[in-house]
Amino acid sequence: MRKMKHELQVLETLSHRMELDQKGVERYQFLKWEDYTKKDFDAKCSLALGENVSQVNDLRIAYDDIKEPKVALEKYILIGHHGYLIEMRNGCNEYEETSGKWQGDPTFISKMDFKKMQNTRLTLQKIYREAMIKIDIELVIVILAEQEITMAEDLPGTVVRYAAIDSWLAALKKEQVTVLPITQPTTYAMDWARELNLYASQPQLSGIGLKLSDKHLLKTGICCDECHHIDMSEVSVGAETAFICNHCGAMEPIEIAYCRTICEWGTIFNDYDLLPEELEEFFGKNLRRDYLDSVLKRHFTPIEPWEYLQDPSFEGKINL
Repeated sequence: MRKMKHELQVLETLSHRMELDQKGVERYQFLKWEDYTKKDFDAKCSLALGENVSQVNDLRIAYDDIKEPKVALEKYILIGHHGYLIEMRNGCNEYEETSGKWQGDPTFISKMDFKKMQNTRLTLQKIYREAMIKIDIELVIVILAEQEITMAEDLPGTVVRYAAIDSWLAALKKEQVTVLPITQPTTYAMDWARELNLYASQPQLSGIGLKLSDKHLLKTGICCDECHHIDMSEVSVGAETAFICNHCGAMEPIEIAYCRTICEWGTIFNDYDLLPEELEEFFGKNLRRDYLDSVLKRHFTPIEPWEYLQDPSFEGKINL
């Protein structure tokens, strides 16, 4: 499953609680379109190659933290001893209201467009060499939108145009049917695409978010997870407690609603440690402080000992 880009997470969460400026709206719309096209390509790959295809999506890995920088795999498919390191491009920059799609200007692809992928391939080759298996890794740029593409000669990889995606996947399917799996004794039955998760590192944050000094711009309260209105009422459902949205009628267990709202705070103010007193303001009228304390204790790691939470002068912090 492909994760939503951190920048998109922040903008989407903010959009539920404040009005974005024009630049923010345009960036949010583009990122949503980009996210859709990438997930649509993931779905096409799974449909063509099967749900159990040996692949990883959106993985940041570190082979040697001290000597080498971290590298990112946007998409990687392994068929036998043949790996496809894929970067997805969506060069769209203008929204066309009639078609409801983003349009792209002519794009030129040069050798430099493959430079970062070549560094990633070197890291993968070191990992595979250490495991004593030989895998040839092909570099592929897939174009996810209809746009004019021109290319330099002698590129160190393959460019798959939007119109050629289906035929390219059909060729991979044919290869998948005929190729022999990796069967060395030391690697038998191992999925050497997913095994790269052993080298996974934390993704980079986008660097965007709200400053605490701007928190007054936000609507406070628990936001409905379905329609995103902030008009929730606490109700009893048998022996359990839940929130019901007075706008759309969606219902959510109280513990999930509290955890989700805490995470929303962490997404918006991602450059700050989580402070219980800030959460009190963020929850607004929906807050039950005793229940908030119990949820924090169950699901989040305190930087300070928990007993200090009971002290009104407590100024400790909590890690999300």
